[in-house]
Amino acid sequence: MKKARFEYMLSKSSGIRLLLCAALGCLAVLPAPVYTAEAALSAATKNPTFQVTVLEPTELFEDYRHPDASVGTVSALQTLTVKGTDSGSAEQKPSWYLVETWLGDRWIHSDDRVVKGAYERKEQTITTMTELPFYSSLNSPPEGLIAKQQVKSTAHIQYCGVSRAATDDPAQCSSDLYLIETWAGPKWLVNPPIVEKIPEEAYSAEFTILEQLPYFDKPASADYNLPFTLDYVQPSKVQVTARKVLGEHRIWYKIHLPQGDKWIIPMGRTLDNVKQIQQTIELMTEAGLCDNPNMECFFSNEKVPAGSYPAVAQWNDWYYIQTDDRGMKWVNPAESLREKPLGTEPTSEKVQLLSTTTTYRTPDTAGIAGHLAGFFAPQYVDAFERWTSSSGELWYRVHTSETQEWVREQDVQVPLYPVVKDGKYGYMDQKGKLRIPMQYSSALDFKEGLALVWNPVVNGWSYIDMKGNEVIPARFNDAEPFSEGRAAVKITSGPKDTRQGYIDRDGKLIDMPDILYGSSFSEGMAAVAVEGMNSQGSAYLYGYMNKQGQMVIKPQFDFAYPFSWHMARVEYNGKAGFIQQDGSIAIPIEFDDARDFYQGTAAVKVGDRWGYLWSAGSWHIQPQYEEAGDFSEDLAAVRKDGKWGYINPEGTMVIPAIFDAAEAFSEGLAAVRVGDWQWGYIDTKGTVVIPPTYYDADKFHAGVANVRAGYTGEGPDSGYIDRTGKEIWKPSR
Repeated sequence: MKKARFEYMLSKSSGIRLLLCAALGCLAVLPAPVYTAEAALSAATKNPTFQVTVLEPTELFEDYRHPDASVGTVSALQTLTVKGTDSGSAEQKPSWYLVETWLGDRWIHSDDRVVKGAYERKEQTITTMTELPFYSSLNSPPEGLIAKQQVKSTAHIQYCGVSRAATDDPAQCSSDLYLIETWAGPKWLVNPPIVEKIPEEAYSAEFTILEQLPYFDKPASADYNLPFTLDYVQPSKVQVTARKVLGEHRIWYKIHLPQGDKWIIPMGRTLDNVKQIQQTIELMTEAGLCDNPNMECFFSNEKVPAGSYPAVAQWNDWYYIQTDDRGMKWVNPAESLREKPLGTEPTSEKVQLLSTTTTYRTPDTAGIAGHLAGFFAPQYVDAFERWTSSSGELWYRVHTSETQEWVREQDVQVPLYPVVKDGKYGYMDQKGKLRIPMQYSSALDFKEGLALVWNPVVNGWSYIDMKGNEVIPARFNDAEPFSEGRAAVKITSGPKDTRQGYIDRDGKLIDMPDILYGSSFSEGMAAVAVEGMNSQGSAYLYGYMNKQGQMVIKPQFDFAYPFSWHMARVEYNGKAGFIQQDGSIAIPIEFDDARDFYQGTAAVKVGDRWGYLWSAGSWHIQPQYEEAGDFSEDLAAVRKDGKWGYINPEGTMVIPAIFDAAEAFSEGLAAVRVGDWQWGYIDTKGTVVIPPTYYDADKFHAGVANVRAGYTGEGPDSGYIDRTGKEIWKPSR
């Protein structure tokens, strides 16, 4: 009877203790069979005492040899003292720990829930150095990421990994767990790289601070960790006593100020160990000038010419010199010579930057890149200098929107123009130098780096690159220039054997025997004609296909044009309108004529008068002109009372209607005709800059325009002029 009552009281008291421990986070104990920890320890190994931390609830055992008989549970985040281990070897982590508890010595399983090290409640601010995952439980997947920042930590465990041996000294363990406060509640960081653990290195130097520089009580890992209100050290000389290297380009330095020891990051505003000198330096080429010797100086547009200059200070390769008209400035003679090597020649050319173009600060691909491939959209820029390396590689120095940079000839497109002489065609550059010999019976303009030429040997069109290499052999009876990587071609090998379709840049043909006509590709589609009766009684209908040869807008129109500004002009039943890329009507097919959309507007005809629509279909300028061209460079050619002039986007005639014909503006100039066949050029003010002396004239392209002169029964002579009217290639045929 006494034994039963004793067991009942033990069970009852254990239950109370369980409730208390659940509330207080201590130990829970269950009734258990009677085993002795001392008996188990006699079969185990005694070790010097150390501490372990239980990360998750872990069961207690009287005897590790009977793991089915749990006597209680240790709650999470409890630190326990280890008195011994099972019989595992000293070189390996044991399977069991004998730990001190308020119940006495008990055994716990040494699994992933237990780490060697002490749990420490400690509030501190830590500064993370990278983006890090955080965890609710250390044995569960990460729940999210935090950016590098300062965070509040409420607890810390310095521990040994779960595979560490029993003899490892916990003081030598380098793994860290931090419990931090986040928007999602308390979370764990596992071994986070933090600024506070980066060792402070002894470092001695004298810094010259060039501009006011903010200082801080401790280093930060990112600019957005910095306080909103900053204190500054003014330009002066300061002594550096230590540093922390957070990364290759992020080094903090400790300096001594009257306010005490503070931390700075140079930000290009400090120099270390500047030497005072009195000497004259020779600049072999023009050099960039700047107030501070840093990377920004290399891209400076402020220059000093070659010559001799007095220098009063030196820092590495930099010299502080007296200029004639700009005061004291820093220059780097060695870098300036790399930036503009000896032998650099002035030039005045246009080159086309491509989406694949990389620009460089110096003519050296191993040097510093200005803009990487992918930065530029295809565009023409001015080249003002050129240099040829010892290996024969040609470089151009160009003006970009920000500065001056170098590009290799092979990374850009240098415009080439078809020329004719004595019935043979070749290609010249902007200076009139023949780049591809006169060997073809006909030649067209380059498009997307390829040009069509008629090969008289095989009597067919072929495609050549800008070096004159035939890249797609001559086998086409009819062909069009490339557009968006496709070109329409036709191959006829007999009276009833004609193949037609589109080729890619490798010359692979997409056969389309049902196509009667195909336009160039624009915005991923081409207008094509197939057999079928249209509204005007003709035997063809127009639709649109994609680059895979699939008809995406079914043939239904009398005529169709390439897409422009996400809309395409179509004709049906004698009227014109516009469709969207899904084939739906964007602007009703109700106009008597129309032109393509360009720069957001399109010229349309109502009755016998032309006006302009917005892309939404509303009127921009009401119909009032006898004829109208496209807007270009904010001007559009219109005819009124039989003469042509130019209007601005508001519809105001800003260049009087005094010409007999007029073309769109290009590169600030527009071709206009006076009389029957007398073409010249005007600028955007309407001033005649190239007199009307030519039989015909085209738009300017990369600073060069094709003009025709001397018409005979065989046609006019063809030549080229520059923007000043100077003949680059004398008209000939």
